[in-house]
Amino acid sequence: AACVLASAIALVAAQPTQSGARSIVVISDLHMGIGRDASGEWNATEDFRWATEFSQFLEAVDRNGQSRVDLVLNGDTFALADAVLGPCGESSSPQSGCSEREAVARLERILRAHGAAIAALGKFVSAGSNHLVLVPGDEDAALLFPAVSRRVTSAISPTRSRVDVAGSGHWLSTNNL
Repeated sequence: AACVLASAIALVAAQPTQSGARSIVVISDLHMGIGRDASGEWNATEDFRWATEFSQFLEAVDRNGQSRVDLVLNGDTFALADAVLGPCGESSSPQSGCSEREAVARLERILRAHGAAIAALGKFVSAGSNHLVLVPGDEDAALLFPAVSRRVTSAISPTRSRVDVAGSGHWLSTNNL
């Protein structure tokens, strides 16, 4: 993951910037999950263990994009479907997944486990005219629930004006490229 972030930083740094142009950075599959266990050890199922490197990546993206960046987290940012978070019991059948309330509870646990990464995203969106779009993937499709969407956007940025959840399953740039 650190190598991928370093490669992405180099790619962003190499992009020419035009006056008024915006940079677009797309990453996916961060899989922020349960974090550490009670003893402080990483849970064996946790994929996202690089908050410091992620923060450095966001700082480089912001700097190289002159604080005019559209950052797209293109699916599976949060491991909301991870079975280690426990069963969902409110639905009438196991195939129907978690209820909105259960999904919010799962998200809360993930937000606590990854506070540093969430804070780094908040710092990123507060700079210049940076913007963040979360595109739901199969692991975090619950972002489509209104309460889950509101909770994640408010966790990243209290004003929520620079954080969006793409309800259509994709994101299209408004830039004229």
